[in-house]
Amino acid sequence: AALFMALTRSIIRASTFSPRKPAENITQANRLICADAVGGMFVTLFYAQLDVLRSEITYVNCGHNPPFFYHAADDTITELGRTGIMVGFDDTWEFEQQVISLKSGDFIALYTDGISEAVNVDKEQFGETRLMKVFQTHRHKSAKQILEALQQELAVYMKGAPQYDDITFVIMKKI
Repeated sequence: AALFMALTRSIIRASTFSPRKPAENITQANRLICADAVGGMFVTLFYAQLDVLRSEITYVNCGHNPPFFYHAADDTITELGRTGIMVGFDDTWEFEQQVISLKSGDFIALYTDGISEAVNVDKEQFGETRLMKVFQTHRHKSAKQILEALQQELAVYMKGAPQYDDITFVIMKKI
């Protein structure tokens, strides 16, 4: 699995240096990865390109947990849904991409399932509802403060229960 992940990472990196659209780059990477995917191995991923001048993000979501997108103007949180299946599963799949515009106060929160599936001592999962509540409660704070709030909420929720999966979280907020 580790070797497959290293191969996938290398192929994705090499494929995204092309001037093509992100969806085309990921489609090409998928074809290459499928050639080496054995035993049902696949990878979920969220790939995004930030255009700072336009304040836009173009993304391809390959079966990964949908990131949350907070719209400050209307005070709502939506998910950045999937635009394709997991990478390494079907070499004929044509991925799609979406574009979102960022306004002042908007943020995007990406996370691995180690957060939503973190369990407490009663084996109950933290869940996406609790995760969204953290975002909603702390939406007016800085990205760093939102991250710290999430870390605190997870620590309190898990109360010393063992961590079974990686916990990865990335947040980007437009000032």
